[in-house]
Amino acid sequence: MHSNRLLKSFGLWLVSIISVVQCYQDYNCAQDMVISSADVKKAHERAISRINYPNKYENFLINVKYRGNITPTANPAYYWFVTQLPGSQGQLGIKYYLLTSASGNILGMISSGWGMELGTSDTWCT
Repeated sequence: MHSNRLLKSFGLWLVSIISVVQCYQDYNCAQDMVISSADVKKAHERAISRINYPNKYENFLINVKYRGNITPTANPAYYWFVTQLPGSQGQLGIKYYLLTSASGNILGMISSGWGMELGTSDTWCT
């Protein structure tokens, strides 16, 4: 009987540990750009540092609320700059952003479209 409780406790502990660990992946984006899992992790850690303190960063979070042309799976969703491919001769290139939910869950990676501002011609990375 005691071993059953011990096994159940261990099972609950294991499930909670697995749910806390965030796995990061590489994303394949427009223009053959690969966003590394290390870059995703850095952007996500930056996002979490802001999301976990909503009173301190409330005005900041309003400014990074995603209102673009694609529909994320959470509302609100926030965008976090990751990197960019520069354009030629001072033109806009492509910018890449991590989308998260208000609780910090990763929703995916998006690219802005060549020479486009965020929110007009965004596409999902895979």
